[in-house]
Amino acid sequence: MHPSSLWPSLLLIVLAGCAAALAAEQAAGPPGGKLLMRGNVTGAASADATGWADNNGGRPSTLTALRPTGDGGTCLEVTVDGAADLYLKDLLPMRKGKVYRIEVDGRVEGQVEQIKVEFRGNRVGGMPPQKFSWVSWPIEREWTRYVVQARQNPKDNPMCLRLHFQGAGVFQLRSYRVAELDAFDLPVDPVPPRGELLPNGDFALAGTDWVFRASRPGAAEAAPAVGGLVTAVGGGQASVGFPAGGNDTLTCGRDLRLRFGQRYVATVHGQAAAGELILQLLRPGMAAVNAQNHELVFADGVASVAFEQALPASGALVEAEYRCALRLRHKGDSEARVSAISFREDGPAAPELERVAAVEVSTAAPTGHVAVLGSPVTLRIRTRGLSEGEWLNLRICNERAAPVRTLELVVGRLADGATGGELTLADLPPGWFTVSVAGTGKPLTCVSDDLAILLPPDPRMQRSGFLGAHFGRSSDPAYYALAALLGMRELRIWDFNWPAMQPSAGGAIASPRPQLDLYLKAGLRPMVILTGTPAWASTAPDGSPMATTYQPKSLADWEAYVRAVVTACGTDVSWYEIWNEPNLSLKAAPGGKTSLETAYTDLVRSAYPIIKTINPAATVVGGATAGPAGGFFVSSFKAGLLEVCDALSYHAYGEAGKASQGAAAFQPNLDYLRKQQAVYKQAKPVIDSESGYNIADGGDGLLGAMTLAQGLVARQAAGFARTYVYNAYTREFPGHTNFAMVLGFNERPLVSVPMIATWDRILGDATYEATVIDETPGSHVYRFKRRDGRPVFAGWSTAKPPVATCAQDQLAQPVCLDAFGRPVAMTSGPALALDGGLRYYIPADLLPTLGLPER
Repeated sequence: MHPSSLWPSLLLIVLAGCAAALAAEQAAGPPGGKLLMRGNVTGAASADATGWADNNGGRPSTLTALRPTGDGGTCLEVTVDGAADLYLKDLLPMRKGKVYRIEVDGRVEGQVEQIKVEFRGNRVGGMPPQKFSWVSWPIEREWTRYVVQARQNPKDNPMCLRLHFQGAGVFQLRSYRVAELDAFDLPVDPVPPRGELLPNGDFALAGTDWVFRASRPGAAEAAPAVGGLVTAVGGGQASVGFPAGGNDTLTCGRDLRLRFGQRYVATVHGQAAAGELILQLLRPGMAAVNAQNHELVFADGVASVAFEQALPASGALVEAEYRCALRLRHKGDSEARVSAISFREDGPAAPELERVAAVEVSTAAPTGHVAVLGSPVTLRIRTRGLSEGEWLNLRICNERAAPVRTLELVVGRLADGATGGELTLADLPPGWFTVSVAGTGKPLTCVSDDLAILLPPDPRMQRSGFLGAHFGRSSDPAYYALAALLGMRELRIWDFNWPAMQPSAGGAIASPRPQLDLYLKAGLRPMVILTGTPAWASTAPDGSPMATTYQPKSLADWEAYVRAVVTACGTDVSWYEIWNEPNLSLKAAPGGKTSLETAYTDLVRSAYPIIKTINPAATVVGGATAGPAGGFFVSSFKAGLLEVCDALSYHAYGEAGKASQGAAAFQPNLDYLRKQQAVYKQAKPVIDSESGYNIADGGDGLLGAMTLAQGLVARQAAGFARTYVYNAYTREFPGHTNFAMVLGFNERPLVSVPMIATWDRILGDATYEATVIDETPGSHVYRFKRRDGRPVFAGWSTAKPPVATCAQDQLAQPVCLDAFGRPVAMTSGPALALDGGLRYYIPADLLPTLGLPER
């Protein structure tokens, strides 16, 4: 039961229990506002008496215990094995307009990578439960006073406070305090106004810090491209051109930190018709729904907007600033052009950005930020405000921000006349890196760039097709080439959905060949989703905005669409999935004569013989449900689904983020589906055709990337036939959370990219053989067999301490590689050492095929 359902009784307990003990302190006006709750773990008889509780909504219970702190005190210790939750037992009696300050005295041990705080209330007046967006606390390994403040508005509503942890380690808590304030209590910021916040506002450093996206295919070629920007260069000045008739955007490639109570001024130099160029400030989220729009009105080539960053009317804060992205959006029929952008935090004595250096990574790979081990990587540094002959330090740091290389560079002239320098390297190890520049004299502002080095692909590998991806928002062939480079050979695509292929009644069904040929040229074979109903064919009530989700009026129309698509694809497509998430996005015809499951099974039954007649070797996939959807499958099996499909699929989002638990994270739902199939004496392979989560940009994404890599191994061990990563297209703006698992903003590789490649080179054609260690304590080791006959072990440990050993006599001269493909130390003899990160144990004679020297 969720704590919010108990709030009336709990609230009485809170008020009664706290009143006597706190009366004197409240009367005296304690610092930080009216004290509502206070708890000290020292002296608690049990973990249950600490004021905090586990309530995970069906997930595995959070392990908590009382531990000594080493200074004579006691703390509540929360074990984090992938993920853990902790709730304040008593609800916060939050009143309209009041601010609530929560202080927690805590610290982290081990590999806990994320702490998130959420407030959630009850349903009020028929409205959905009130919920404030997540905020994050930093990872601190010394005792720290963690603070969050939240303002309630517009109604009184007791709310639950939840802490969510991710990683492998522990969080220790020894006290907490809750106070009610009249307003946010933000510390006075002694830092003076920061002045100019955009180091590349005049585009003098080319495209390293800006991204132009055209809304129409071909629009990006309307003018010469320089550093990724659509530009026209004259008199040494670059400018960005927005073609007429488009809906194009220009986005700054870094977060802006806006401080509450500060005044900001944005100035744009250029020209655009009135109302056609908008400046947006985007908050991170699923889409650009929180954009602050400022219409730019140009006079004499300059447009300016000013505003003060106000505190929110409601919600939670952990610091006196927030991050946002800056974007210019063009939405007019006329051409527009921008030559410079300034974004200043105004105030006296604001410093200017006088000395700037920007790094541009370029490689031979399709996206320019990925290179195969041993191939050249060019690092081009452009500078402004530096003199020729000045020395610079070029720093290359790994995913944990540890330096792996420091190089010296003398500022000179580049081929295009700009000041800077250039280096070419070909000896970086596998991994993910960020490249930055530091000055040797006066302060220097740096625009960094990212890079991934992959183990080389082995053309002799016979890949199983186990790993695929979604590139559904771009037709850019460079993305497809990247997928192939990572070892992916499968895409799951919506391109050929029925509404797109036949939008009007009686109209010709479009041919899928042009787009299909792009995939095939890149070496990718798509799994085609046959899905959706055009409005003209839908049983939806007239005018329904959800017409595409309803059962079609005529199965004959549906069959004509299926036949046209499958005929055009021929033998180039071997996998077809019927509908996408029918348990959520399919509706039976109004009237209640047909159940949802029967309506869905009818669609599969009518498509199956058409597909098998045209391509007998094709695999027809049924299900594609959002989550395991046990009830939907059971009813569909009764309706005959197992008789008209070759495989089943569901979307394992719920398990994806818990992959550090190993195969056990996926096994229960797979076992349930197998058990239900056995009732009908049918055994169909099961695939995870869509699951994902958001991996943060840069080194902050290490935890998520490791979970992804562990999840690939765990899915293989659990028995999935294949899996599709959702998604692999780039972010729209910095901080955009769009389930990105391969590419971040500006096509920069996430930390997951070298991990995916390493998994492919080692296990991309392997089959699971056995689990070779008891997984109960938190250690996970699996034995696989590659198609070349070599045995390989993969594993990790979330136990505390995060080390386990497993005797092995089946590997000759074993070598240990980390998740990036880098050789790491292992114990001597037959014992394999594990830690919280994925490790591969391979025979030494496999090293040359991975491009690594023999040892």
